[in-house]
Amino acid sequence: MLDELAPESVFSEIMMMDPPATAVLMVEGSDEDTIFAEHVKDGVLLKVCGGKSNALRAAKIAVQNGFKNVFALIDLDLDELCFPGLTYPYGVVTTSCYDLVTEILLANSDFLRRILWAQSSAVVKEVEQMETDVTGYVFNITNILAGVRLANSVHKYGLRLKDFNFTKAFKQATARPNLDNVLSSLEDRHPEFNFTEALSNFQEALSCINDERRFSGGHDIVGASAALLNHYGAKNVEKKAIHTAILALANDGRLLASLDCVIKLNMFAEQMIGVTLIV
Repeated sequence: MLDELAPESVFSEIMMMDPPATAVLMVEGSDEDTIFAEHVKDGVLLKVCGGKSNALRAAKIAVQNGFKNVFALIDLDLDELCFPGLTYPYGVVTTSCYDLVTEILLANSDFLRRILWAQSSAVVKEVEQMETDVTGYVFNITNILAGVRLANSVHKYGLRLKDFNFTKAFKQATARPNLDNVLSSLEDRHPEFNFTEALSNFQEALSCINDERRFSGGHDIVGASAALLNHYGAKNVEKKAIHTAILALANDGRLLASLDCVIKLNMFAEQMIGVTLIV
């Protein structure tokens, strides 16, 4: 299992390669592996590390052992808001958005709408009679959840936000879901937590997100998209269908080459060892 990998074992596998790789690109998980698998240059090893912390620690071990050809792409998450001025080990590049999926979706303002349209054009038409932008409807709630994530991290609330119930939030809302709807959807998971007392912290965190779509997580976008379509009458659209469509969209070398994180990776590798990682 990926989550059972240790950074030491990741680095050991790199050390034992025979012949050694021209360069190594470490990534967090299966999404990045699927997206980059057909686009790494010959001689470049694409290595899944099983999480951000493993990738960071393996990169640090590589530096300590004098390796200059080991690189890593990690999710930015909310690091720039939670840890201003944070620096990373040599060879580490972050996505420019919360994660790679978000960066891909924001590479073209029409990408998410096309995916939603393919799942249910009728729902997209219905939503766009109320809203000028169906994708804005999705990002409205994912950005709110991003604010909750930020407050949860900064204030160490310990809220379980994985697999957030977007369906419940949509059902509670009379119009666009708002912060109250999102927090109310968490009350069943955390009956002991005083959401009213912490409300000002959630509001402050949401103001830091400032409607910037890049702070929305890819899996949140997938979950909110499926929940939105089903809420307005689509027939059992699953998150997997949305996720698969995004990965299919990403299998485009020109698209990948245009991503800021890939440009940074390639520039760094070219400067340090004269090799392009992603082609």
